[in-house]
Amino acid sequence: MMTKRMNRSMMAMVMLALLVTGAFLSVAAMPSASADNLYVGAWACDYGDVRMDIFADGTLQIIYPDDPSTGYYYEYIFDDDGGLLVLAEGNEYIMGLVMWDYNTLGDSQDSYWTRIG
Repeated sequence: MMTKRMNRSMMAMVMLALLVTGAFLSVAAMPSASADNLYVGAWACDYGDVRMDIFADGTLQIIYPDDPSTGYYYEYIFDDDGGLLVLAEGNEYIMGLVMWDYNTLGDSQDSYWTRIG
């Protein structure tokens, strides 16, 4: 037969185990702070109303102001310096993107992109 003291001690150990397990699962579920996550988001170009949405799955979408209902999808890969290389079907090079700071990207066509989301 368990005494009250043993019962409380057992409950304390169970609660501690649950807290440790919860903390571990919270840390494991957090997204990593790798370079690919820094690019993910919505970006606006310095000219016109061109918008670019970069997704974590290796794709991005560019939306032009003259056709806002159509998005043009491309794939991207990382180059050796941490920049993005935007590719069309057949691995055709479209442009390169380099992060200047967390809120600004520069592209290979001498434009810059500002984070909007």
